Amino acid sequence: MNLNQSALMKAIGVGVGLGVLAGIIRNIPLVGLGCCCIGWALWLGVGASYGYFDQQGGMGGPPDTGNLAIGGAISGAVGGLVWGLVAGITSFVMTSVFGLATADYSQVEQYGVPPELATQLGSSAAMGAIGIPIGMCVGLLFYAVLGAIGGLIYAMIAQNQNRSTTPPAV
Repeated sequence: MNLNQSALMKAIGVGVGLGVLAGIIRNIPLVGLGCCCIGWALWLGVGASYGYFDQQGGMGGPPDTGNLAIGGAISGAVGGLVWGLVAGITSFVMTSVFGLATADYSQVEQYGVPPELATQLGSSAAMGAIGIPIGMCVGLLFYAVLGAIGGLIYAMIAQNQNRSTTPPAV
């Protein structure tokens, strides 16, 4: 395994940038819902960005499928960690800080939840302390897989473009 370190750092930069942007946008009510499906394609692009930057480095020769998949997985995983951290912090701030001012705990008794417990759960820092690491783990694993798939797709496209077509023998 011989990864291009310069290309890897650039691809990680793309992943981190997307992770920050997606982590913030995810928590905007209607915008986050609309961007959900596009996000998958963008994470494939993070994985493909390693292949792009690797090929721009002028190494020459056909692309190594394994290296491009590993580079894509690494850049996707780092971006996924950042996404989980930013999305968790943003979600925690939106629900804990802004949610307390608008929460109406007078209706929770009809569901069998004591108002004291609802108030405690609504403002609990423990929920954020649990949710942020879980989001980071999910982001790491899920976006590493999408990054690897993006690297593989880029490698297959690049290999098909590098093939020389020879005319059939007559």
